[in-house]
Amino acid sequence: LIFNTLLASVQSSGSVPFLDIAILTGLWSGIALPCVFFGAYLGYRRSISYPTVTSPVPRTIPHSPIVSHNHYLGLIVGIIPFASIYLELYFIMTSLWMNQFYYVFGFTLLVFLLLIITTAEITILFLYYQFLAENHR
Repeated sequence: LIFNTLLASVQSSGSVPFLDIAILTGLWSGIALPCVFFGAYLGYRRSISYPTVTSPVPRTIPHSPIVSHNHYLGLIVGIIPFASIYLELYFIMTSLWMNQFYYVFGFTLLVFLLLIITTAEITILFLYYQFLAENHR
């Protein structure tokens, strides 16, 4: 809002009109905010029944191998998506440093989608491994 006021004061075309900001604020405070409070009211009024019975005595977590510690898993989870995108980034940076044009932006989009898919799959896989090792921290 402060940045928008600054842009409007210098007659910039990048500023959002005040009426649009007022409409969005009114929609948020008139629709979204009451829905949040109404949902919270309904949620606190209803009792929750759990489908399983848990023991009040905590069970010890077995010791896991050193490879499944969070530091090593974080390193592996970071390296795998980086390796999938590194080659394309190398070609882009080489063409920029050599003052050449880079024309393969469609392939770059494909590699970006590959990065998104790889990151999602690796996240799901390593979360599964953490839960399988009964490490819920």
